[in-house]
Amino acid sequence: MSCSGLSPDDPAYPACEQARDILMKYEQTPRSLHLPRGPNPYYPHSDIINVLKEESRGKKVFLCKCLKCRKQAGLQGGIANRESRWDEGELLGGFATIYALLIYLRCPGLISIFRQNELSLEKSYLSYEQLLFLDQCVVLDALQAKNIRNEILRTQYQFRVRKLAKRNVITIVDEKETLPIVEDQHPAGRGDFGEVYPLNVRPEYVDDSLKFLQTNRFARKIFKQLPTESEPVKEFVLQQLKSNQFQHPHLMPALAAFEHGRDYFFILFELAESTLYKLLAGDGPNFTTQELWKQVQGLASGLAYLHDILVEGDEQNNGRMIHRDLKPANVLIVKGVMKIADFGFASYNKSWPTTTGSRLTESSIHEGINNYSSPPSDAACEKDDVYSLGAMISEITCFDIRKESGVAQYRQNRLDDAAGGQHACSLRFYHYETHDMKTSVAKEHSRLLEVVGEESRNPHTSLHPWQEFFFQEALFKMIEKMLHRSKERRPKAADAANELREFAQQADHYVAQNVDDRTEIYKVNKWLETEITNPSRPAELNNRFIAHFAEEKKRCALWLYPSTNNEWIEILRFEYTFDERGLYLVRESEFDVGRKQKTPSAGVKPVYLDSVKGNAVELMKSQQHLVYTFRRLSDTLRFQGIMTGEHVYKGMSLVLTQFWLRDYYKSSPTTSILPWKKKCKEKEQIVRGERAHLQMWTQEKPNSASPDVRIAILAGEKLHVVKVTGQFAQNAKGLRKIDLPPTVARLAVAETHSIDITEGIPLNLDPQKYENYDEVRLNFEDENDVRCFWRNLIELQDEYFPETPGWTVGPPKDTIMTRNNTVGSQETVQSQESNSPRRGMVGYWGNRITTLPADHT
Repeated sequence: MSCSGLSPDDPAYPACEQARDILMKYEQTPRSLHLPRGPNPYYPHSDIINVLKEESRGKKVFLCKCLKCRKQAGLQGGIANRESRWDEGELLGGFATIYALLIYLRCPGLISIFRQNELSLEKSYLSYEQLLFLDQCVVLDALQAKNIRNEILRTQYQFRVRKLAKRNVITIVDEKETLPIVEDQHPAGRGDFGEVYPLNVRPEYVDDSLKFLQTNRFARKIFKQLPTESEPVKEFVLQQLKSNQFQHPHLMPALAAFEHGRDYFFILFELAESTLYKLLAGDGPNFTTQELWKQVQGLASGLAYLHDILVEGDEQNNGRMIHRDLKPANVLIVKGVMKIADFGFASYNKSWPTTTGSRLTESSIHEGINNYSSPPSDAACEKDDVYSLGAMISEITCFDIRKESGVAQYRQNRLDDAAGGQHACSLRFYHYETHDMKTSVAKEHSRLLEVVGEESRNPHTSLHPWQEFFFQEALFKMIEKMLHRSKERRPKAADAANELREFAQQADHYVAQNVDDRTEIYKVNKWLETEITNPSRPAELNNRFIAHFAEEKKRCALWLYPSTNNEWIEILRFEYTFDERGLYLVRESEFDVGRKQKTPSAGVKPVYLDSVKGNAVELMKSQQHLVYTFRRLSDTLRFQGIMTGEHVYKGMSLVLTQFWLRDYYKSSPTTSILPWKKKCKEKEQIVRGERAHLQMWTQEKPNSASPDVRIAILAGEKLHVVKVTGQFAQNAKGLRKIDLPPTVARLAVAETHSIDITEGIPLNLDPQKYENYDEVRLNFEDENDVRCFWRNLIELQDEYFPETPGWTVGPPKDTIMTRNNTVGSQETVQSQESNSPRRGMVGYWGNRITTLPADHT
């Protein structure tokens, strides 16, 4: 029931009450744990306008015939001419907010005198003095005027809501004001000065000054309001807001700053989608190697720009800005751009609190606060930032070549690299006692150079040619200069930026001037990504191929898009010409390949088994057979793996000169009269093959819960699949021990499935029935291939069957099979504590196979 005593369903229900009921349905409540008076509700301006406009509701309220509205309308012109005084432009424009507030307070008839006094909530909140005119209203007694005035002063914050705007001063927000935000419950980051919370702002409350960002999602850093810390922070933030000096694409200055009541001071920033810290952990955007180093060069340039910023009153550091807390977590990635952020420790010779000013002293930095800081010193300077940048670049080089697993191992190596003392175990890049760069850092740089050198000689390398030229010794010398114990020996940030730019330009020039297979791949991918508008989504890098197809050997790029459920693969084919004049698109085509049925595609035929025909596969389709020839065998195997779902481990295909699948059975007792003739064993040769390829097939990603690892033997038109499990080598009692040549590997008790691949390897290979064989014997071309086979097999077992015990003590002799050692005698290993195994031996420990390569020590 309303104050009129009527039900909303009653035809006589007043228009003013109807409008109030509808308006209250649009009440919104902010979501944040960091508002001075909690999440006070508000009424969005756009909803107010819609409520008043809908069904001419605003005009109906203005002409409401209820007793209160008629009485209040008697002011300033009387009741008779109310309709002539209706002005939609004003009441649904500048006076709409105060009009809605009066409707909410059940006194909408007073809107006329607010118009006469030109009082609205359009530009500011109303004060007590401005509302004193209510005491002069003849239809209001003193108590009514006082109550209405107090209610307006209290509830106006629910109707006039401040927009978030970019300003060059700190915005003071009354604690009674609310913020139209929906803030994440948990912070995205924490620092010594405060916490960072992502938030959504209702779009209509994003001011035009922030519209250039084209987003309504931001982040705010809420500072701890400690008396000793707040003023230096505010002073520095104010300098950012007032100055245009911080406008650099790789710096993250504050967009705005707000002091919300006494308890909250916060800065508004762009929201980052990731950080360098997450990127190095494998959880960031997918940069190409050129894009990555363009961003790193940008960071160095941004740091140099920061160091050139002049600040007032800083005589100690020549009036220059420094950061003092540079680390991967403070490098934000916003729309694919790395930006230096969190200037919480930036110093310009002000009186910083001891809790943060001692950042470079023993009591703070060496307790894990920032493992990228330089060795401690009496005074901070810009060369400390250079050290931190060099430390980050050192890890970025590792990430670019060895990915996140390499970074994790690099960090572990630094942690293990101790020189004694209470601060021995640390992720720092230097020894605390001597301040010298850790040996593990230099070793990592040397290791990366070795990897690049080896990969550049490997025809199946995964490195881009740009990487091969960029990662030169000069790059690592520059990094080690940045990590030098002496500040004087470290380069300036500007010099580091210039050197990185030169390294990148030299690599670009090398790629542009050397048109070979790998540079063609690079150019084609870049051309398709930037010049060709279709497809709108680029394929993943591992799903892109360069090949020749058909008898005419036409050039083409293949982009593969496997479905998430693995039921089909979409293939885009771009036929092109490529010469010294450039790249030209000839034809673009698209087709789908089904995996769950035999048509339209039956399988992938491994044409490469015939070495004369090159690195080719034949995609068997219902209407035609498409032969694709790739530049490298690794590309061929990768294409085969994506199409069939059977990924070839390490892209390796080892050549077998012969192979056997054998079963053994016992014959009946001999009838010989000779007493020394006992029962004997005979063998039955089940399968024997000549020249074949051996591959190890795995899932795309290891899954120990449901592992699927197979050894594939491809021999002409036959495929033999050997199942690999954690108990791959079972007890093989009675299996005859023989001396084997060093090029032969022997497996006991194998589950094998054989199929015909005349029509290619099936795209939905799923063997339901395996046959047991007592022995699989594999004859490789040389000893290196044998060692490679055992090494890969053990790696797969460790990766896919981590819970299976790998070592037992004293296994039964009949479970151990060996190869000859160098002197030709047969060895069996009895326990883990036994003498070191001799060269060339392969042993089975318990139910787990263990490799002992020829160069084992």
